[in-house]
Amino acid sequence: DLIAKDKLVSERKSLKDLILEMEDEVLANAGVDVFEELFKLIFTKLYDEMESGRNRPRHLEFRNYGDTETELKNKLQRLFDQAKKKWEGVFTDDAKIMLTPSHLSICVSSLQDVKLFNSNLDVIDEAFESSPVTGVQTCALPIFIDEAFEYLINKSSKGEKGQYFTPRYVIDMAVKMLNPKADETMIDTAAGSCGFPVHTIFHVWEQIMKEEGLDKSHLFTLETKPPRCI
Repeated sequence: DLIAKDKLVSERKSLKDLILEMEDEVLANAGVDVFEELFKLIFTKLYDEMESGRNRPRHLEFRNYGDTETELKNKLQRLFDQAKKKWEGVFTDDAKIMLTPSHLSICVSSLQDVKLFNSNLDVIDEAFESSPVTGVQTCALPIFIDEAFEYLINKSSKGEKGQYFTPRYVIDMAVKMLNPKADETMIDTAAGSCGFPVHTIFHVWEQIMKEEGLDKSHLFTLETKPPRCI
């Protein structure tokens, strides 16, 4: 159902477009840190897709099935709490979704028919880069690149936060030149959003899957990777 309704395909939109629409229509006057709240929502939706993708009888929860706004917020908060336990260290234990029930309801409606996993990473890469804002720690979820982030935080604020992101094509070039192997260690002393480590992992995974005669499909998928990739 999510594949059939995927807005990124059916409406020919990018995730950046949807984020900008939410920011313009809903979040600009919501009285919250727009970047942080969007990061929480995408973080939660990734968890929801992964759980349902690996457990077929499970229904997706990041969507409104006719819930009231309060019921929806309570459901999303529970889902966010589960995601925090799954991926520890990304958010603080006491982090909460700060959007009001009405604002959250609109955002869920905008995002619920977007498929993040198994999407073209180039499309998802237009989202936004992880940042050390309040309550958020560095994470290696490979979907946050700086294009839409620059719309959400102006350049002066970005400079004050020390956020200077390497363009993806530069990362790809550097990783290909380095040509890391599975038995080697890669250290990025200024990892930020982990762009270099994530693309290094993808490069090594691609080599392993090629050696084992497997179609890489797309590296950012729900499917379980071969043991050598873990």
